[in-house]
Amino acid sequence: MDFLSNNIYGTNTTAGTLTILSATAGGTNLLLIDSTGRVYSGGTPGGSYSSLWKTGSTLTALQPNRADGSVNYATNSTIAGGHNNYIISGNTDSFIGAGYNNKIYGSFNNFIGGGMNNKSKAGFNGSFIGNGAYNYSKESQTFIGTGRNNIANGAYSSILNGKDNFTKLGSLFSFIGSGRFNSGSSFYSFIANGYRNIVTETTTKASQFSSILNGSGNTINNASGSTILGGSNYTLTDSNTTLVPKLRIANLPSGGTYSLLADSSGNVFKGATGGSGSSTFVQNGLNTYTGGTSSLPTVNISSATLSSLTVTGNTILNGLSANTISGTTFDNLKKTSFGITLDGNGGVISTGSKGFITIPYIGTITNWYITSDASGSIVVDLKRSGTSIIGGGGNKPTLSSAQRANASVSGWTSTAISANDEIEFNVDSSTTVTRINLIIYITKT
Repeated sequence: MDFLSNNIYGTNTTAGTLTILSATAGGTNLLLIDSTGRVYSGGTPGGSYSSLWKTGSTLTALQPNRADGSVNYATNSTIAGGHNNYIISGNTDSFIGAGYNNKIYGSFNNFIGGGMNNKSKAGFNGSFIGNGAYNYSKESQTFIGTGRNNIANGAYSSILNGKDNFTKLGSLFSFIGSGRFNSGSSFYSFIANGYRNIVTETTTKASQFSSILNGSGNTINNASGSTILGGSNYTLTDSNTTLVPKLRIANLPSGGTYSLLADSSGNVFKGATGGSGSSTFVQNGLNTYTGGTSSLPTVNISSATLSSLTVTGNTILNGLSANTISGTTFDNLKKTSFGITLDGNGGVISTGSKGFITIPYIGTITNWYITSDASGSIVVDLKRSGTSIIGGGGNKPTLSSAQRANASVSGWTSTAISANDEIEFNVDSSTTVTRINLIIYITKT
């Protein structure tokens, strides 16, 4: 067999074996490569040459034979290429494929395919980082496909892509598909995509099996088995609940207005077809029938005063302007939240201004909730037009040698929010904490 202009000769004397005919009989021969790319067995056929690989600190630690800054101290481990890559001693069976400044500090069976400044944490094993930059595996059996500045902090958790995504310590089997600033903090939590979506909890497993498919600024808090399908700035606190921002039913008959009804088995149907159930009959006041039938009408009520109202059957209420009907309060419909994620990119979060958010509605701030990736201390102020709305005597969102905290607002200079107010987040002080999520709860008025 003739390769590369007759500079290499080989014969397949055994299936799957290449024999170099110019190899010296007896002893051990190295494959060498000269400056033109020709490969030889030992000797000096011509030109400069060097061996392709060399061992690291142990005979089973393999790394490129060139001055690239890569160091392999680990048994049965390999650095295949790149430069300034590093596998620490105490590791076994680990691999770095290529890239720059990637580091494996874990125990065994850790893998970094390429990219730059990716790393796995000491004391953990079985982590996988495919590519990207500044990704960090901090627990055993975690998976980061690619992206930038993603942190897998829960065992068996996965982040496929995106930027600044985070699975919290203890959030076993959690998953983030892509997007940015998404955070999974519970067992089996699932965030497919989006921006600043959060599955969080104040007690372990309180939000397990919950999902956010997409959208921005959505939060599931202490609600297990619940789902937010999309939209923006929704907060779900009820377990086993699906939040649908808007639901459009296709293929309805043309003309008319239809009501969605639910029977005792939970089946949803249109109008009078598809199951049992009845709509509410309204007798007093001005009743305008705009659709349905006489037994299952769609009714608009205007210019009417309703008192001592008794409602039975399947009732749909739209466009309510009153806060209460028969003593039933609708305040929960007005509760929402806004917030921010702060990340020190592996270092302690610095002080100073961290960004702004515009609130498009009128409301009153009622509570705050703050959580971090590890126990530490931080104080965050909220400002409007450069002036604190909390003031010197207010209880600012604070962690004090803790990982999470929450409180009702107290002593704030102003809790009232006007439509289109621009709120600034400012870090007054920070120690130890490298990443936090801050949620501000507000009731619309």
